[in-house]
Amino acid sequence: LDVEDLQKYGSINPVVASTIPKPYMKGLIKMMGALREAFLPVEDKRGWVKEPVALAATFEDGLYVQAVIDALRKSSANKEWVKVTIITEEPDPNPLLSAAVRRSGGISI
Repeated sequence: LDVEDLQKYGSINPVVASTIPKPYMKGLIKMMGALREAFLPVEDKRGWVKEPVALAATFEDGLYVQAVIDALRKSSANKEWVKVTIITEEPDPNPLLSAAVRRSGGISI
């Protein structure tokens, strides 16, 4: 099934099809089909079958892709190789406060 087939049979709005790039549209259609297959055979509406979506990307996959894109942007801006660094811990939201707490030995309440 292709994006053009969906347009031809009126299943997809031509404005939407021309706005969203074809690879994204194909991926979206494939994902929706896999989700439909995951939930369709289950009689209990709270459950689902994991096999149809087993090949879907995980959060870690997305995090890695984002790290690669960030490294590409830095490399392009600096015109030099950049190592891909993946964040394993959430960054400290307030580094100044954290440094003050470390120097004072902690907060007592």
